[in-house]
Amino acid sequence: MAAQKFTRKDLKKDSFVESTDRALGFIQQHATAVGAVLLILVVLLVGGSYVRKGQQAAKMEASFLLYQGQLLLAQGDYDLALARLQACLENHRKTDYAKYARVGIVQALLANGEIDVALARLDEYRRDLRASDPVQVKLDNLYAHALADAGRFAEAVTALAALPDADLAPAFLMERRLQQARWLEAAGDHRGAVALLEELHQAVVSGKLEAQRPDLELRLEVARALLN
Repeated sequence: MAAQKFTRKDLKKDSFVESTDRALGFIQQHATAVGAVLLILVVLLVGGSYVRKGQQAAKMEASFLLYQGQLLLAQGDYDLALARLQACLENHRKTDYAKYARVGIVQALLANGEIDVALARLDEYRRDLRASDPVQVKLDNLYAHALADAGRFAEAVTALAALPDADLAPAFLMERRLQQARWLEAAGDHRGAVALLEELHQAVVSGKLEAQRPDLELRLEVARALLN
């Protein structure tokens, strides 16, 4: 028996072939549009890859600038530290690295004696962050110390007292209270300093605050003597 010849008409009876034929016809009629769509897809895929690589590079740069700034700050090179930290903030403002760069910038300004500039920056930076942001607590702490550096001791005490201390380790809580007492004395509020030191001493004696500070009783005696 002779082999059966399949014509185009016969082939079109097959659903797969028929679908393929229609697809080829569509591409032929709309070649330009199809090519454009494919080109867009390629651009999106390649562009997405470059965006991811760019984001990773930006993250690395921000991290490096922050690290450099903090290292220079620790070494006492405040001007160069300031330049690196400001670059981190200005070029990567929306990152967590930029948040911590703010802290370093203020520290560098205070170390350089630029107290008024530091206070102005603190006002700006603290407005930018949510109250619940961990960096906000660091900036609030720096704000209290900047006020003290400016000789505004009563305001510094208020600012320090407003900081949360529930999660502070006993040693850090002790140091914070002693700092408040020092600023109260500097502000001329010796009665307030004595009251705070007495409260602190009682907390240690009762075991409520488990922190060692051998000079606490001596400091309390000196503070009491200043009342007379």
